[in-house]
Amino acid sequence: PTCPRGDCAMPTPSDATVDPSVPTEDPAWRELLAEPAERFERRIGKAKRLIYPRRTAEDWRKASFASDTALAAQLEAIPDNGPRIDTREVSREEFVRDWEQPRRPVVIRGATESWAAGAAGDRQGRGGAWSLGELLRQYGGERFKVGEDDDSYAVWLKLKYYLRYLATSRDDSPLYVFDSSFAERSGTSRLGRDYAPPHYFADDLFRYAGERRRPPYRWFVLGPARSGSYVHIDPLGTSAWNALLQGRKLWALLPPHVPKEVVQPTPKLHGGREAVAWWANVYPKLAAATDPDHRPLTLVQTAGETVYVPGGWWHCVLNLDVTVAVTQNLCPRSSFDSVWRRVVKSRPKMSKRLAERLAVDEPLLHQRTVELAKLPPEEKGGDSSSSSSSSSSSSSSDSDSDSGRRSRPRRDRRSRSRSRQDRRRAPASHRRSRSPVAGAVDAGIGPALERSRARLYRTVSAAPVTHAMLAECTARHSHSHHSHSHHSHSHHS
Repeated sequence: PTCPRGDCAMPTPSDATVDPSVPTEDPAWRELLAEPAERFERRIGKAKRLIYPRRTAEDWRKASFASDTALAAQLEAIPDNGPRIDTREVSREEFVRDWEQPRRPVVIRGATESWAAGAAGDRQGRGGAWSLGELLRQYGGERFKVGEDDDSYAVWLKLKYYLRYLATSRDDSPLYVFDSSFAERSGTSRLGRDYAPPHYFADDLFRYAGERRRPPYRWFVLGPARSGSYVHIDPLGTSAWNALLQGRKLWALLPPHVPKEVVQPTPKLHGGREAVAWWANVYPKLAAATDPDHRPLTLVQTAGETVYVPGGWWHCVLNLDVTVAVTQNLCPRSSFDSVWRRVVKSRPKMSKRLAERLAVDEPLLHQRTVELAKLPPEEKGGDSSSSSSSSSSSSSSDSDSDSGRRSRPRRDRRSRSRSRQDRRRAPASHRRSRSPVAGAVDAGIGPALERSRARLYRTVSAAPVTHAMLAECTARHSHSHHSHSHHSHSHHS
């Protein structure tokens, strides 16, 4: 059947094979898969329409990537050339010397062994705190971010709805959980205590900016095969680590000096600006490039491995299976100069707070900020591709780092305003009115509110009765307001 509103985009277990990563012998999963599909389909369809309002249900599967056996074989044949180290054999000093300072990507083993997040789990759902069985049992009723709408508001889904979608999705590039506030919300904050950053990354200079000032920096990441992050550079010149707890991720990394037009070709790709489309259309050309710098470093990350991405490196990430991961961005000392220049330019309030803390806790770095401010622009240098060149959505983004639903060429999602839920938590003095009527007289109204006001005006103007009623109510309110003001004035007199 056709689904003009996208409500029928998710197949039921009777229509499609359940992903083999799903613990179908887990009682909680059996119950989830046995429930009627209509309710799940409505939620998924609504989320899709919010994130991609101009995409029809058929568009989600137009490229037929899910059934493309040739593409699947091509992806499985990509070589794993990533260098690897083990935390039990390489000290932090050696890591900084050999990988962080030279800005070389590397795969790290042994960093997640002590985490409560633990192993992926078996067919019965037994496993670590982040196994699919435990996630469903502990957080099935909690909402997670799966994308953003055109006004940059977060789109949320209950995890049980998303897991049902994940188990059977045949979309070309499925929805992707890429949630940056999971450790702050009361219902999911325990996830933030289930892991600890590897000791290689303990020295994150952004910690001096404080939790409120620093940009989003950690993400809970969950997605099925073919989901992922379109090729991008992480914002502000930050580095990143991505620890995988279940499944496999396919990575392509290119150094900062590779031009944007090489990694992000302007012609529209078959399948859109999605990670899977990049791997299907762009990667084969780069792999055969005559310039060796244009040939990506490829690696296959498996459960228990952590990928380190130095600042400025292009990366495109594709999930080969159902994956569960956590990723964080950081500012290491070796990248301070390039990160500081970007922070001063794009986040002046954060740079001021950071400078104040550095003056107390890191006087040498504070002196370096003074020196950088005195340099003329042509001497400040920097990477050839700044964070502004990133098209990540995830990603985010979301991500990245592996950056989630970051495929659309919007401005960097990680540096955007708070989501709806974040705004609700903000103090009243920090919240801006979201009322379209109030926004009509607010000189500082944002673009999103202005669009809402315009839509409301067009709606009521098209309905004469409603428009007349609104005018009458406005007149009554104005009369009541003037009467009250007159009464107050007489009382005080």
